[in-house]
Amino acid sequence: MISLLSEKLPVESLLLGGMMIHVRCSAHILNLIVREGLKVIGGAIEKIRKSVHFWLGTPKRWEKFQQTANQMKMKIGKKLILDCETRWNSTYMMLDIAKKYKDVFAKLKNRDPLYKCVPSESEWNMTEVICDKLKIFYQATLVFSGTKYPTANLFFPIICEIKLALKQWADCGIDIIESMSLEMIEKYDKYWSEVHLVMGVAVVLDPRYKAEVFQCYFPKIYLENSKFERDKIVGLCRQLLVEYEQKDREEEQVNNDKGNVEAAASSQTSFALTFDTYASQKKRKQPERSELDAYLDKDIVRNGADLDVLAWWKSNMGKYPILHKVARDFLCIPVSTVASESAFSTSGRVISPHRSRLSPQTIEALMCAQNWLFAKSTEVGPQSKDHSDSEEELEPGGQN
Repeated sequence: MISLLSEKLPVESLLLGGMMIHVRCSAHILNLIVREGLKVIGGAIEKIRKSVHFWLGTPKRWEKFQQTANQMKMKIGKKLILDCETRWNSTYMMLDIAKKYKDVFAKLKNRDPLYKCVPSESEWNMTEVICDKLKIFYQATLVFSGTKYPTANLFFPIICEIKLALKQWADCGIDIIESMSLEMIEKYDKYWSEVHLVMGVAVVLDPRYKAEVFQCYFPKIYLENSKFERDKIVGLCRQLLVEYEQKDREEEQVNNDKGNVEAAASSQTSFALTFDTYASQKKRKQPERSELDAYLDKDIVRNGADLDVLAWWKSNMGKYPILHKVARDFLCIPVSTVASESAFSTSGRVISPHRSRLSPQTIEALMCAQNWLFAKSTEVGPQSKDHSDSEEELEPGGQN
């Protein structure tokens, strides 16, 4: 689809000749990376899945599970959940809850002859280790799956942290973790080069990070090539600034031409027109310091966890008129399709086979009421931890 679009769209209408026309869904990429790792403990996961399915199968069995936990003086916290196999984060949640009741599962093996899929002690231990490692991916998935607050600048540090974690796992000395990390690194590297440029430009345009974020992470990720990788992204920012300046000059020239025509129509002399053109060209040719250099030379905004980056650029529009336009366009790039796809999957939850004859007015009332209730109970902002949309089902193709 992207290649077909590229053929139809004029090159001059695309940024940098279409270099960044395709941004892959980051939530989908995380899904693919983690699935590679989960294959390592596929047998243990299947046993736990069957165990959870067995004890949630009937109310009677779940009651027996609770009674056994109480007899063992274990507090029943979160209820067991059965995962959806196309959602890795639901698999993580299933494992994370089930491992807390591993002793209960072992006890029930002797109390119910029909229960034959209890995981072994070694499989439980392996599951605990894997869950501990995958926690960083689960937290990242929650952030990537948000719909109200994410802007493209938020994700670059998260992706860098994941890369560093994978590198540490590859040398941890635990065979199964090293094997898992190698599979995940291979999948990570396959997609990293396709998404990090857009995220890199966006994070440079975040006044809390700028180019200093590369000095923090790249020496650990790229080692001796860190400067080259940093210069590549900063150079891309310079190319964008030049392109936006060119477009701005073209718009200004069009406006000047219109003004000149109007002035000529009002009997303005040819001498005045010639001199105005000369003066404007001379002003443009004067060497000026790049807006990007001026922006990067300023200190980063410290202690700005609650900073509204979009509002910051709006307030600094006069100081960085061209760079402001770059920030306006890049910070709004969605790096995940979860938000848009969730809108289309909503109908499947409202109109089910058992509720297929609802009138349009009733459907509208249900959807609006749900939206209003969620709006009252959540705050808009990254600090609110509003991850209700992370419950969406991520299909293998990135679909909800």
